Amino acid sequence: TAITALVCLHTVFAAWATGWLVRTLGGGWGGAAIAGALAATQPLLGGALRDGTVEILAVGWVPLTLSAMVRAVAGSWRWGVITGLLFVLTCLESVYYGSFTALAVIAALAGLRRREGVYGAAAAAITVALGLGLLAIPLSPVLQGASAAMATAGQGDPAALRATNAAQLDLLQQLAMSPGARGWRVGDLYAPPWTHWIAFALGALLALRKAPWLTALGGVYLLLALDDNLVRPWAESPIGEVVRFPRRFMAP
Repeated sequence: TAITALVCLHTVFAAWATGWLVRTLGGGWGGAAIAGALAATQPLLGGALRDGTVEILAVGWVPLTLSAMVRAVAGSWRWGVITGLLFVLTCLESVYYGSFTALAVIAALAGLRRREGVYGAAAAAITVALGLGLLAIPLSPVLQGASAAMATAGQGDPAALRATNAAQLDLLQQLAMSPGARGWRVGDLYAPPWTHWIAFALGALLALRKAPWLTALGGVYLLLALDDNLVRPWAESPIGEVVRFPRRFMAP
């Protein structure tokens, strides 16, 4: 069926894009394969399929855009333009992943600036803006429609809505050791098992050598998933406030 084909496509896409990010950062093929497998087997993706939010399966756009950003900062203006194009496409696929990617791109620019220099980061930012403009102008009606839909989504206090739909640290710990302990409820299908946590931790430690900003980004994503006060300024910013279900930060 069409849904089956879409799920298979997104699964392969997530695994490939994540692996390509690892390779772009200088990792080996083994690490790329492991990272791709982890990205494609996140419990949150299964939960999204069960509750009908199919766009959440498109997590591959986040590492793909980030890979292009890394190459842009390394000095390729072409990749800067491509990054802008990919970012607009990511926003069209999912405004959630658009918000996640915006934070990732900022982290990449800040983290890589020291290695490539201020001019390299500035040139990358300019070319990304060019790519954004090339695609954002013809697609502006679609983007405005998506923005309006998100502005009217959800009822009541946004802060209360975020708190209700945030991840819980104690529940993450429980479900990591005993997946399905509460009956495989859709609302619980965001917590990775302990095997994933171990792999995440090892990957974060390895990333400290070549891409410490990526480890920091993962930590920020976790705090955002928990709706922690430390990251409240981003959550309440114009880009961050579109995320009404913080636990979806567990996907990237």
